[in-house]
Amino acid sequence: METIAKKSVHELHEEHLAWMNELQFAEDELGIYQKRLEDLVRERQDREMMPELEHFQNQFVRQQEVINDLKHRMRRHEHRITTLLQAAEKKDPDEVFAADHGKLREDMDQFRRLFQELKMDFYRFLAKWKV
Repeated sequence: METIAKKSVHELHEEHLAWMNELQFAEDELGIYQKRLEDLVRERQDREMMPELEHFQNQFVRQQEVINDLKHRMRRHEHRITTLLQAAEKKDPDEVFAADHGKLREDMDQFRRLFQELKMDFYRFLAKWKV
């Protein structure tokens, strides 16, 4: 896990908010791509296209699962730090929060890379079939 520069709980919270917005945007994109796949199934009955179409449908479902998991973990993480701050535990909440936050950051970075690759593959698929 990468070490992150010491940031305040507030700064990490702001990063969470940015990630949540990014995930919402990705969810919106997935909805558009899913609709495009549905349109293709209706418009074209090309059997050669179906395996790739199914591949993308499966990938979009998987990415939605990843988004849901990340959003859930972020909400749980936010709740945890709120509880820590309210309980005024002796631990430094910045350090506790930062450790968990580093893993979320790594997972967000991986999500970004994989989602970008998926989008590029999907655009190539659309170009290949001239749709």
